[in-house]
Amino acid sequence: MGRRSITRAIVGTLLAGAPIAGLAQTGWVPGSEIIGQSASVETNGVTNTVFFDPGGVARIQTPGGNSVPGTWTAANGQLCLSTGAAQECWP
Repeated sequence: MGRRSITRAIVGTLLAGAPIAGLAQTGWVPGSEIIGQSASVETNGVTNTVFFDPGGVARIQTPGGNSVPGTWTAANGQLCLSTGAAQECWP
């Protein structure tokens, strides 16, 4: 086993253990790992960017620069995004 293989094994172990370490921390909340992240969502050929802010606040940025307020939740293995009357969830 060469030095490179050992390095890969160590890095792989660290990466695999990172999510477990997050679960062990007190105060962990489902979905907290997406806070501060964004996702591009394409619907009918239009790509919007969804920003996941703290406190379950979501912002949907349109290509034209408009911002649509919303909320997000994570529970039971699903991520849900709500904008007023509409809600959509994904596993």
